[in-house]
Amino acid sequence: MSISSHEINLRRLINIGKDRGYITYQELSENLPDEMPSSEEIDDLLRLFEDLNIKVVNEQAMPKIEFTEEQDIEKEVHFWEENVEEKERQVSDLSVVIQELKIKLSIFEGEYNARVGVLYVKLDKVNLSIKEYELRIKFAKERKLTDVVQDIEDDVRDTFLEERGKINNLEDETSESSKEYKQHLEKEEQARLDEESKQELKRLYRELAKKYHPDRSIDRKQSEDYHKIMAEINDAYKAKDIERLRSFAERAAREDKIAKETLETKLDRLKHDDAVLSGIIAKLEAEFRSLKLSATHKLMEKVHLAKERGADLLQQLAAKLKSQIAESQVKLDTLIAEYKELAKNLL
Repeated sequence: MSISSHEINLRRLINIGKDRGYITYQELSENLPDEMPSSEEIDDLLRLFEDLNIKVVNEQAMPKIEFTEEQDIEKEVHFWEENVEEKERQVSDLSVVIQELKIKLSIFEGEYNARVGVLYVKLDKVNLSIKEYELRIKFAKERKLTDVVQDIEDDVRDTFLEERGKINNLEDETSESSKEYKQHLEKEEQARLDEESKQELKRLYRELAKKYHPDRSIDRKQSEDYHKIMAEINDAYKAKDIERLRSFAERAAREDKIAKETLETKLDRLKHDDAVLSGIIAKLEAEFRSLKLSATHKLMEKVHLAKERGADLLQQLAAKLKSQIAESQVKLDTLIAEYKELAKNLL
């Protein structure tokens, strides 16, 4: 964020006007931008001071207050502190929103795989078996009696090796996700927080996300440390481990007490923090948009909308898949019986 000198001077004038109740026309003139504003803009500025109960008086009526170099730095520091504080609030709020959305998506994905995903895997396995037996039958009809059944089995295995590997991997992933969902349900039952604790949990997470976001690190080592700390903080938030978050908060408070800065150092640090926070906010907003546009989120919204209308979309999908599995199984059983008859002639 680029801050003009005019904005800094205006904020400084407002602060001084609030302290002593007035500013002079001369002070106002000296702090206007180089490009002369229009009469309407000047009128708007005068109304602003009037709304703030700050009088604008002739220089002869009041003594002029000179800004010392130290006052300049203090006012500028105050200005940047307000900007950084606002952006830190945005970072912490976005971090909480994103983390909670990730948790919701993870839970939904687990429920989906437990109720529907496992059925898709089963259907894929049955359909692959159908293709395998269709190929077995084709080979059996084309080959001479001297060919052995094992040759056919080897050819079928090699033909569908990659496809079966993908289905086995999907089965493992679905099974693991389903297992995590069941574990979540068990943990959720065990970890019931009262409303006050929930609010403290969110507040602690916001403060810690603001403090330990990796993009706020000053070097590579600190970045690696912050990544590890944020991973632990995310795990604690997901598990509703409020004591663990309190421990991290105490650590952060100790670190803050150690830091001592001069005004000049603080000003440089605030300007740097402002630029870094702008980058973090842009990344978080992009991540949030990406999550909202994901296929998982879109399906989750459809399921929730259907639930509001009294329908269970996942149950409907599961019923449809079970019907398809039953139909495919009948076809597979027929092919198996046909192949067994052909195989007898090859033995």
